[in-house]
Amino acid sequence: MPFFRRSKADVTKSSSRDSQAAQSQVAQETRTALEEGHLPPLALRRLKDLGGEKGGSFTSDFSVNEFLLMKQSGLVPLTQVLGACVYRVGYYQFPAYGRGTLRSLEDAHNKARSLAFSRLLDEAATVKADVVAGVRLIENSLELSGDTLSYSIIGTAMKAPELREILSSVSNSSGPVLTTLSGQDLAKLLINGFVPLGVVAHTSVLFTALSYSTLQAMRYIYSGGGNFEVPEFTQCYYDAKREVMAKIFEEAKAKSASGVVGADLNITSRGYTISQMNGENPDSAIYTAEMVATAVGEVDGGGVLEKADLVVKMRP
Repeated sequence: MPFFRRSKADVTKSSSRDSQAAQSQVAQETRTALEEGHLPPLALRRLKDLGGEKGGSFTSDFSVNEFLLMKQSGLVPLTQVLGACVYRVGYYQFPAYGRGTLRSLEDAHNKARSLAFSRLLDEAATVKADVVAGVRLIENSLELSGDTLSYSIIGTAMKAPELREILSSVSNSSGPVLTTLSGQDLAKLLINGFVPLGVVAHTSVLFTALSYSTLQAMRYIYSGGGNFEVPEFTQCYYDAKREVMAKIFEEAKAKSASGVVGADLNITSRGYTISQMNGENPDSAIYTAEMVATAVGEVDGGGVLEKADLVVKMRP
């Protein structure tokens, strides 16, 4: 009776099909998890291996000084955590009178960032963290057609049992608390009787168009006129800042915060040409103001942590 063996080519094709099927299954599981508001399976597996259930070595972006200070203060780093979201912006229309808020674009920014923050919190909760320090937004450039927003947020998850008890009584929250503060600044805050209550963030998007008189003046410049300020664009900077700070104040007030620290304000602008009165030069612009900060509250009874000493004694 003859014996048959598969050729190497057949084995390679079969292995390739199995690999593609496995990748397709992982992609489908990831999509399903994200649609249901859960973390992707691969992310959960990574968290369990790094500082999680298996007790692996931790990862962090702390400096040596920060790590030693955290250790002496009783804050135990677990692992770096990530939250990400790529969001497609729907249709939006410029204001009829040449000035106003682009609500659809503004909502898209705030929704995308909120999803990224929620996934960061999910990762922190998976490793049973009490606080996430050094939370920051990572700049992303995604080459896709149209308006597509890309947010990724990273931080270091830590265990802090004493802080967890205080936060539970102050903020009535049982989950991890996020802060934009570095490890050193967080320790200073706790030593002096303040605790982080969470991250507050908002994006405001404003549109403004140049007035007829400004357009006439700019046409005069192109024919040899002098220098002058463009008042509509200048004013939009101030309006964008005022709106985003007002929202940050509302969020901090909702958390019963004493104040906000570590505020990071970023304002960008993008010119548009709508009419032909300014030739090919922009006659309008969109201003996007984004602020991320940490809301803090004061604790009765003094410092949460004892003051750490990083001086190494050379003599007994």
